Amino acid sequence: MDALVALWHWFGAWDARIWQAIIAGSFVAAGWLVNGRRNRLAARRLRAERLRDAHRAIFAEIDANLSNLLDEAALRAEASAFALRIYEDPNFVPLIPRERHDRIFSALESEVHVLPRVTIDPIVAYYSQLLSL
Repeated sequence: MDALVALWHWFGAWDARIWQAIIAGSFVAAGWLVNGRRNRLAARRLRAERLRDAHRAIFAEIDANLSNLLDEAALRAEASAFALRIYEDPNFVPLIPRERHDRIFSALESEVHVLPRVTIDPIVAYYSQLLSL
């Protein structure tokens, strides 16, 4: 107990400017800790937002491509009209258009690391198949 009283008197003997510096330093250190935590939370929120936006954009592009490719009636009608035109017009030269269905994926290719692995693999497989077509 005497040691505690002696310690209390020793601290009490310090100059008021030292106490001011200690209190100010404590507030500055607490501010650094709070600011660091807020920065990490903001970075986590931004990363989650980028992830949602990337998912939404890529899946919208894939959905648009699949809706074009899976409309069998429209594909059959277009194929019939195309075949009829080849048959009827001897000067017709069929050209296969070089369409780009990977605009969003190309734009987000450098950001693909934001996506979780469970979605990266099927997305890359889809676009690899699309590119091979």
